[in-house]
Amino acid sequence: MGVIFQNGFGLGTAPGNVVGNIWDPQYTSTALAIYPNVLTVLNDNFYNGITVYNSSIVDAYAPGTFAALAKTAIHTGDKYMITFGLDFDIESTEPNYWLGFGSRSIDLYNYLGSNDNSVGIANTGDVNFGGTTIYTGLTSFGIVGDVIDLAIDGNNKMWIRVNGGLWNGGGSDPSLDLFGIDISTLFGGATLYPAIALFGGSGPSAFSVYETSPYGLPSGFTQIAGDRPGGPSFTITSSMFDGSAWYNSICGSNGEWLNNLSGFTVNQAASNLYCGVNAQLTTYASIESAFTAAGAALDWHGYVCSVNWGPGSTISNGYAKVAYSQNNHSINISTIDTTDVDYLINNSNSNDGTSLAGTFNFPATFTILAPLIDKGGWC
Repeated sequence: MGVIFQNGFGLGTAPGNVVGNIWDPQYTSTALAIYPNVLTVLNDNFYNGITVYNSSIVDAYAPGTFAALAKTAIHTGDKYMITFGLDFDIESTEPNYWLGFGSRSIDLYNYLGSNDNSVGIANTGDVNFGGTTIYTGLTSFGIVGDVIDLAIDGNNKMWIRVNGGLWNGGGSDPSLDLFGIDISTLFGGATLYPAIALFGGSGPSAFSVYETSPYGLPSGFTQIAGDRPGGPSFTITSSMFDGSAWYNSICGSNGEWLNNLSGFTVNQAASNLYCGVNAQLTTYASIESAFTAAGAALDWHGYVCSVNWGPGSTISNGYAKVAYSQNNHSINISTIDTTDVDYLINNSNSNDGTSLAGTFNFPATFTILAPLIDKGGWC
């Protein structure tokens, strides 16, 4: 199978595509367009944004590397930022994707920075240009739920930030024009465009381009907006739980509360989206507001959310199934193993998906995905 850019990118024939909305079909690897309906496998309605698939999900992979350029032209003096989100990934080869910028002479069948017509930051934290690594030590990315901001000052400097962390790993700031990666001698003043490249050979991955970054925009920069809106968000802290009321593991020994409601552990994953916890709350207005804004039912229905877990968690970013009951002001949370992509199917079926084992601490910030993915209730 081929690599596919779909739903907002405009290649292929999946329902609801907007042709060439962000990415430019004229500067896109032709292999990215040859399997038009892959999104039906992964619930087409789930992806509002620019989504990039680097293989089909059905055991068929695309050998090689494929790239594309966005439509937005970046000239001398222009200051832009583009925000990518990694929706899921089971690619095992490193590096397996590159984010960056290129000219219209980019090699669309190679990684960014494979020659002198593009520059790419690999998920390993290396910067490639001219077929070599010109810079190392940047923050790596590649965990499902990662949000990557990429800022550029014309063809002069660029910066990367992962999950709202320090720009270029520390000491840099695009707002103050501090210590960006120097690209001033690389392109000779050529007009640049945002670019992405994916290695397709070991498994599928998906990126979206967000309308805005949840971590804000540097002063003086303009957001290159995608189609994926930020959904309603809420943060759960330990102080929100009613310690005098009930709080339980949802599936027995597989999950339990830890450390005075500071988090929970799922000891053994289950082949459903049941494992986790439920508890009554004393503070819940922000949760009710988020569920209402998303059009989610305030009952036992669990909806898929992206989540940033608190310090000490097994993973920093991921996905969870969350329900809020207005009747007794309770919250249900189950973890999601994103390598089982059945969780993307909107069919109110908790057996579609697998729980993720590990420790998951608060405070944790949840963003309800839009459109809603309803995964039903609990056992």
